[in-house]
Amino acid sequence: MRFGHSSEIWRDYPELVPGVLFASGITPGAAVGDRISVFTDRARARLGSGSEAELPEIQAWRRAFARMGLKPTQYRCAAESLLSCVRSGPPWLSRRF
Repeated sequence: MRFGHSSEIWRDYPELVPGVLFASGITPGAAVGDRISVFTDRARARLGSGSEAELPEIQAWRRAFARMGLKPTQYRCAAESLLSCVRSGPPWLSRRF
């Protein structure tokens, strides 16, 4: 597998820290309920003190999107979308992005 960014990305965003996640052995029948509960509870706890837009991580994404000329409130990063689903309550897993 090969992973890279264009030179323009590095020029415009020198602070970029790329990452790759490789997973194997994942099947549709995997039991993930307990694991999802742990992270959902953690997300709810963080959201309890404010909206997802107030989290530093989300603010960083919004700044990056704005630098790319995108409207951060129109084009949300995946993390912000997931947190919004958690806030809206069950059945957030069945919601399509």
